[in-house]
Amino acid sequence: MEKKLVLNASLHELIYSFELAIANRNINSIPGIISDSFVEYGSSGRIFTKADYMNSVDATEEKYDYEIVDFDIKIIGLNAILATYKSIYKGETVLRSSIWRSKDDVWHLLFHQGTVAADEES
Repeated sequence: MEKKLVLNASLHELIYSFELAIANRNINSIPGIISDSFVEYGSSGRIFTKADYMNSVDATEEKYDYEIVDFDIKIIGLNAILATYKSIYKGETVLRSSIWRSKDDVWHLLFHQGTVAADEES
């Protein structure tokens, strides 16, 4: 029998820390959380897979310093949550959403989308 997913401060903090690590290309600190079936619709308009993402992280020495604001999570299924927030980097605000699934008490990122915010959203 599967455990009921409970939305609480520790889950909120855990997913926030995962999102921040991924945004700042610091995923070596959290290995294995990106699902093999991961797909991202980037704010650039490009589509990325896990392999694309892992290759870009490995290929760059650039460090990012994203700020995350208005972070929220909602339960969308028995073992799934939707994370939404705004990221701010070099003056650009991007609206972001991610779908996370828990399997065997480990969270995996399945989907991510970033959309550049309209000026009034910033």
